[in-house]
Amino acid sequence: MVTRKIIAQKALPHWKAATAELKRQCVTLVSPYVSRSTVQMILDSRPQTAELLTTFSASNFAMGASDLTALRQLVESGVRVHSVPDLHAKIFLSARLATIGSQNMTQGGTRNIEATALFRSPQNIARISRMVADWRRVAQLVTLERIEAMERDIVGLKELFSKASEAARKVDAAIIHADTCPKRVQLSSPNEPASKTHEDWLKGVRTSLAKGLVSQSVRVDARVTQRESSRGRYTTLARIRSDDSFTRWYFDAGLVRLKRRARHLLYYEDSGALSWPAMNDSQLTQFATRLTVTRDLSSKLRSQIQVQFVQDPEALESHNVTIAVRRIKAALSASVKARWAPDQKLQFVGDLEREEKDDASNADEVGLGELMNWVKKHSEAFRLLVTSLLEKSFRFDRNKFGRTAAILGPLKSRVRIRLGRRAGKNRFVLLAKLLGPAG
Repeated sequence: MVTRKIIAQKALPHWKAATAELKRQCVTLVSPYVSRSTVQMILDSRPQTAELLTTFSASNFAMGASDLTALRQLVESGVRVHSVPDLHAKIFLSARLATIGSQNMTQGGTRNIEATALFRSPQNIARISRMVADWRRVAQLVTLERIEAMERDIVGLKELFSKASEAARKVDAAIIHADTCPKRVQLSSPNEPASKTHEDWLKGVRTSLAKGLVSQSVRVDARVTQRESSRGRYTTLARIRSDDSFTRWYFDAGLVRLKRRARHLLYYEDSGALSWPAMNDSQLTQFATRLTVTRDLSSKLRSQIQVQFVQDPEALESHNVTIAVRRIKAALSASVKARWAPDQKLQFVGDLEREEKDDASNADEVGLGELMNWVKKHSEAFRLLVTSLLEKSFRFDRNKFGRTAAILGPLKSRVRIRLGRRAGKNRFVLLAKLLGPAG
């Protein structure tokens, strides 16, 4: 017969089961820190008698390690609460089960990595009971009067502990996590050429386009117009000739049909700006500049990647894309600037830099550090992933991507649209060139 068991998972289910079985028996809890979840567990099980051995310390209550309100609820419910000096043990004791382990009877104790030993033999339970009885003899009874006095006196202490905890967190971030969460990591390859000026870069793109990437036989002239809808006013590129189509294009290999209501990348040849418009035969509309996706970069790195297109003319002088990454549900992110153009490799501009936040938790710091180090180690895989997000068409979703059209040009301007195909791939990009006022 097994009378002792070591568990690495949570002990709370065993405590609940034991108290449920012994509704008319005595249950003793020993824990330096308690929270309301512990209170609820005891009250729900309704044992005949219950007692708690804990610490009654102003520092514990002020820093939030233990819940004074929970002790009040226990005492008001008839539970005898004792304060034991220098207590650090965590014990659950009933007639049929005893546990000794690391798990405090708090909400944090149910989340942390804990280990607990379970004892079911009468001999072991009796031995633990005698040990607890020795502690009870030196304990002091916690009364409602003592609780009320403590509630009055710790009000100012809570604010002091809060400031001290914040200062300690900053020290941790600066020292303990300095290596695990770098401020920046370099992504550009040392073999890449030095960054060109904006004009040289655009000239290189035009040279690449002239080498056959674009369908030269078909082009659609459009006009920048404004439309009204139930959601308000928005800007579109509407075809000028009624027999032109944004979804039917001819290459040497034949006719290419683009899906209606799909989003394809639109590249502005004059500035290098980008957007994702939704399309139909007669117009390009609902221009989006941001896309957010969730990806598993590894088995332990479920992350959120956001691609944001730049619209500011001055910023476009250096980059046209900003890529931000964060762990799922994390408060911290890191971002890097980049340049993209048709038939050219995505070029990172600068380093992947972490966001600075004063209220970030240690877990967020460590999580972001793991993510940044993964991106640094797999920079080429990360580059290909972002390129795929840029170039792959996807279904239009108004609520998810919104509308922005500030980069189209003045109203009534004429814009020439052509279609380009990525070399060796069945991926297409729309190319826009501003021609001037509409004729």
